[in-house]
Amino acid sequence: MGSYECHCLDGFKKENGNCEDIDECFMSPCEHWCKNTRGSYTCSCFEGFRQRIDDHTQCEIYCDKNECPARCDINDPTECRCPEGYIMDMPLQDKRVCVDIDECSANFCSHGCTNTFGSYICSCPVGFTLIDGYKCEDYSEEGSGFTTPSDTVTPTSNYTTDITSAMTPGGLLGIMVCIVLMILIIVFLVHQISKRRSSWKVACIHKNQGEDLQDLQQVTTEKYTKKSIFVNRDLKQDT
Repeated sequence: MGSYECHCLDGFKKENGNCEDIDECFMSPCEHWCKNTRGSYTCSCFEGFRQRIDDHTQCEIYCDKNECPARCDINDPTECRCPEGYIMDMPLQDKRVCVDIDECSANFCSHGCTNTFGSYICSCPVGFTLIDGYKCEDYSEEGSGFTTPSDTVTPTSNYTTDITSAMTPGGLLGIMVCIVLMILIIVFLVHQISKRRSSWKVACIHKNQGEDLQDLQQVTTEKYTKKSIFVNRDLKQDT
């Protein structure tokens, strides 16, 4: 009764009866840069990056153009990354760039589609409402009893792309077609070689059989000739 207790605000700690600011940056909560502020802290990212929408302490690669240089590891130039919604391309042998994916060309939206850098926006005509970010449903009085909504364009969430190859979709399709053609050519060549080998073996067998028969005939003839000579010689001696 009649006593009180002091508490410090968030971001402060009690020391010697005073509330002192806590240096949150000491624990390195930010992926890139951290700036301590009174009672809190702020994170920032390196050039070419931006803070993630779902986590301000983390940074992601960012490109505000149709084409940007790829982010490659200094120690391993072959390990490169692109922002979400971009795909890696190699117009030159020693240069890797990230090219924006035109998601609208894949018909993700049921009605209108606007391609943006690293993403896209779906829209609906008047009398329809955007559902799940990509499809439009009729909410007119005749369709469902709801009032007709305004023709407001609702943006969708970013389209994520798993970057596992340094090729464009067209280049990847060309490689697959070439591989299939090469397999067909190899199968055809193997079949022709096997066919020729079989013909060659049959010819060799016939040739060897002919040579064996000829040798047999020669040996038989020689034996018959020698036997005739011996018989004639014996007859002369008897006479």
